[in-house]
Amino acid sequence: MSPSKKQIDRQNAIKSPGRNPPNSRSQKRRSSDGGNANVEGRQKRANTLVSRDSSSPTVGKPPGLRGKDASRDVSRTQLKPDQDGKPTYHLGKGRMLYPVTQGGETKYFPIERDASDAEKDSGAFIKDDDISKAPVNKLAKPGEARFQTTRDIARGRTLFATTTVDKDGKTVVEYLPKRDEATAQELSQGKYVQNEAVEKDSIAKKVLDIPPSYHFGRGRNLFAVETADGRKYVPKKGDATAEELAAGLYVDDDAISSKAPLGAANAMSNKAPRIDLGKRRKLYGVITPDGKTRYLPMESEASDREKLSGYFIPDKVVEDHERKRRRTAMKDDSADLALRRAQRAQKLAGGVTRSNIDTPPRPVREAKDGTELWDGFSLPEVSRDKQRETLSKLRPRYDLGKGRMLYPTEMANGKIAYLPLARDASPQERVRGFYAAFVPLEPLEQFLERDDIIDDIAPQKFETEEGEVLAYAEADIKRAFEEAPQLVLRSAQFVSDVARDTPELQQQFS
Repeated sequence: MSPSKKQIDRQNAIKSPGRNPPNSRSQKRRSSDGGNANVEGRQKRANTLVSRDSSSPTVGKPPGLRGKDASRDVSRTQLKPDQDGKPTYHLGKGRMLYPVTQGGETKYFPIERDASDAEKDSGAFIKDDDISKAPVNKLAKPGEARFQTTRDIARGRTLFATTTVDKDGKTVVEYLPKRDEATAQELSQGKYVQNEAVEKDSIAKKVLDIPPSYHFGRGRNLFAVETADGRKYVPKKGDATAEELAAGLYVDDDAISSKAPLGAANAMSNKAPRIDLGKRRKLYGVITPDGKTRYLPMESEASDREKLSGYFIPDKVVEDHERKRRRTAMKDDSADLALRRAQRAQKLAGGVTRSNIDTPPRPVREAKDGTELWDGFSLPEVSRDKQRETLSKLRPRYDLGKGRMLYPTEMANGKIAYLPLARDASPQERVRGFYAAFVPLEPLEQFLERDDIIDDIAPQKFETEEGEVLAYAEADIKRAFEEAPQLVLRSAQFVSDVARDTPELQQQFS
């Protein structure tokens, strides 16, 4: 049986290497160069790919979706801010940014002192002098301000008393930093004092190898230095007051060894403690910079007012010192015995107990003529503009869990904690006073006595249902806070507790 046509075609296909026989010319070329032509072609295409612009992204976002890096587009010429441009505040980095227009495009840059290292390397910053305005305030003369200097706790800098004229033509006192410590906003507004106006070269010839002393009222170390007038104890430059800076009574910060013993432990005296019978606590001796002995309580037993003034000793310092003192000196139990006697007397008949201590009357909130009276400790709410003026100088944190901002706030122990504002606080936090309150820089009783700020606010006599009372009007307190040249953030509970313990602020009943 002869094979069919399909079977013959199938057999021919199996015998041939392909359906179409190879071209003789290409077959010769492959056989002559060993296939190098294909290799060379692939290499040529690879070289073409490598020679392309390697900076173009291959995996990143498309150019239209990528954020522009202003520092890459900055020319190396010095940047000049727009004269009529309005700066903006970068909340994430806590700094001011100023507009610069180049090639018809406006971008925002920080001043040099606020710029990062990368921005400085690329020239993406504005010179401090280019946004600085000449000082608009004059340094206060002695007697023009109640305090010549104060401390900006949030920024860790000294503020100096200056005077200026307000819109009503009245001379007011403002506390401003020196130029080196001014913020970008303060520089642009001229709200600073020149360094040379408040600083003199240090009088210290050298730092003596003597343990430092400690100033409890200001919470700072004092270092023994040699001067032309002999030995003196002076603070570091960063802790010096305006008067000390102006007189050169400081030592440069970098002149102090990092191994120098610091803190309240240096001031502890080896004298035995004393007993404070009135408050049933022990007082411990400390040596003041002038060589005298003063007795202070430990921190856990100090009143809020003592904590505010700084006159207390940290508990650990007391415990460590007493442990060493008892080992090296004759044991003196006089203070302990007196304290135990006072505690026993409290339990005896006629002893002072909580039940027979006179409690002050409850504050009256309204006089017979309808005037609202200040209770002596509640804090008024200031306007939003006044709040923004204070908050613009701070660097807050974001509470992601509760979706609110937290601001650096001074607590009772002088430390800083981040608290919410009253409007962002929870009901429990508001009841406890655990929120940031806007208050004057000075203690309330000192602030209300400042004639340079408020000249017509004083406690007045009012007729009430409880009788005649000497008190401040609520409206006067609100006005005083609103007109204060500077407000700071302090814990509401802390300020209220201190105010309750201040007799000058409380309502006085006839």
